[in-house]
Amino acid sequence: MELRRIGIWTAFTGVCVQLGGLGLDGIMHARDVELAANEGVFTLTNPSHALLFLGISLTIAGVLMLVTPLLSGATHDLRPYALAPAAFLVLLAGGVGGIAITSGGSDHGHDEMATAHGDGTANPGGTAHGEAEHKVDPLDPTMATLLAVLKSEGIDAALKELNA
Repeated sequence: MELRRIGIWTAFTGVCVQLGGLGLDGIMHARDVELAANEGVFTLTNPSHALLFLGISLTIAGVLMLVTPLLSGATHDLRPYALAPAAFLVLLAGGVGGIAITSGGSDHGHDEMATAHGDGTANPGGTAHGEAEHKVDPLDPTMATLLAVLKSEGIDAALKELNA
């Protein structure tokens, strides 16, 4: 079988694997709404992310197989222009793959991180990202004082007032 035909089928298979990975990821996130809070974007321990990465790799390999015969038949002047997109795809895939491998999985989720602050104090209500403590009441006298200091004396004075 010629390289061009293998390239077409490899790219097609790669697209199918990507679509399968996207579908599986959708199913997994629908079944576990907390999944996004507990995993990284490039976490390869999630099977759907691994399928996406595999599908992208297969698609790039297939495109490279399609481009290779064009390179052999191209004139010497056109080869750099045909090779540049292929080299870019390889570098891009390698960079994203490197990020995926080094990012790994998350040892803890957002909810666990939300239960304590950096100073070790508990987060009120244990809400993710401390929503309960970050809600601003414009009628709160402390907030009004902070806003007045911020407007009149600047951010440094407002921060000192906040920490006092």
